[in-house]
Amino acid sequence: MLATAKTSADQERLAAYYRDEAQQLRVKAQEFSAQADYLATQPATIESKQGISCNCTSHYRYFSKQYSKEAKDAETLAAQHDQLAQEYKSKAAQH
Repeated sequence: MLATAKTSADQERLAAYYRDEAQQLRVKAQEFSAQADYLATQPATIESKQGISCNCTSHYRYFSKQYSKEAKDAETLAAQHDQLAQEYKSKAAQH
């Protein structure tokens, strides 16, 4: 659809898709952040190959940050498609 979007309605659908994607990514980021917070309160119980205890909070924090970044990127794309939709509407109104 991205390559064939030629109308304001197409751009609005793309914007909605990216807003929905951003929302889902924010939820995942929150879930991973909450898990990291929970694990931070627990004693380290897993031994790694190097013999260092690990409860993997850094793993959850890393992915929480990644999902947050991806959500921001999706919001940026949604805003760009909203702008394109407005431009298409303006051009259509001029003709």
